[in-house]
Amino acid sequence: MKRILFFTSQFCNPCIPLKRKMDKLGVEYKEIDVEQGPEWARVYHIRSVPTILILNDSTVLEQLNGNVSITKLREALCEDKTTGYRGGQG
Repeated sequence: MKRILFFTSQFCNPCIPLKRKMDKLGVEYKEIDVEQGPEWARVYHIRSVPTILILNDSTVLEQLNGNVSITKLREALCEDKTTGYRGGQG
């Protein structure tokens, strides 16, 4: 099952417009505050916010770092990814 994790924090200014872009696209995602849930950040080796992970079951298919453009976000979310993480940065 495909899932989207959105790693953020309370004081992350770039997270605000990225969240708006995701909401505009109608994306369903789990928002994780790395300060309140640091174990999730450790599990997925999150080093900065905002970071978006697109997962299939527990396999990371795509990772987007920073306040990526809505075009890049749409492309990453709409692609049919069947292989593992490609190391993509946004």
